[in-house]
Amino acid sequence: MKIVALVTGEGLTKNLYDQLMRDMKIEENPPTGLITHIATFDSNGIRVTDVWESENDFNTFAENRLKPGFQKIGYNNRPKTETYPLHNYVETQTMKRTTAAR
Repeated sequence: MKIVALVTGEGLTKNLYDQLMRDMKIEENPPTGLITHIATFDSNGIRVTDVWESENDFNTFAENRLKPGFQKIGYNNRPKTETYPLHNYVETQTMKRTTAAR
């Protein structure tokens, strides 16, 4: 069953996130089961919304790639994670990558 994972990382900055993404090579080697990844930031840190093929795929990624990635960049906070069964998903266009202007 497809799921939505909501991850809140207090104190995870844009620079740390960018380093994490480079280190994990998500675009070159996407994790099994990842459908969509969206990252946003507010004054407290990062807010991630992912769609996964299954909760098991998400948990495997979190354990085998995300946790070691956090350690490598020196991010020691424990992100808050919530998962929910996906009810509806609509994709209106295909995007490879969209990054906000800096």
